[in-house]
Amino acid sequence: MQNSLRISLQSTRNKFKERTIGKTEKLFIILLTAMLSLLVAFFLQPRYKIALQTDYSVHFLIGMMDRINKEPLKGQYFAFNFLAVQGDPRYGWQFVKKLGCAEGEKLESKGPEGRDFYCNGEYLGTAKHFSKEGRPLKAFQYNGLIPKGYLFAVGETRDSYDSKFWGFVNNQWIIGTVQKII
Repeated sequence: MQNSLRISLQSTRNKFKERTIGKTEKLFIILLTAMLSLLVAFFLQPRYKIALQTDYSVHFLIGMMDRINKEPLKGQYFAFNFLAVQGDPRYGWQFVKKLGCAEGEKLESKGPEGRDFYCNGEYLGTAKHFSKEGRPLKAFQYNGLIPKGYLFAVGETRDSYDSKFWGFVNNQWIIGTVQKII
């Protein structure tokens, strides 16, 4: 009897070793691995955080923010607390923008009403005359080098509420750099 039980167990073990993993099991393993990775990256490791796009001015909705790296490179996304205009309904919101012009670079507002912006001669965008709601918009005016400790933030859409309207981002407002996810 013990012999037959041993043979039965060994037969079952061999069948288990020889079987192939199905698509459902592979998907489960992938999802479990992804969930564990996210758990480690976002909850156990305080360096990273999800950055949600609140004003739809860049071409993604969700990004991964690195809260240790607070020095974006030109063209890189970064998150900051919007503290430029007290009394604005968005004051204190987290914005995600691109670094258009860094400290020490030459920023120029040109054109008929100074609404075309250039960084070291490279076109950054034009400030609109009116908001989506039809309110008149005043453009930020500046010609010169970006001061130390400040950045010029730009969005990627025509309706982006960015430095073209309210001026520089103070480096102290920066929360971290952002990598696009979705």
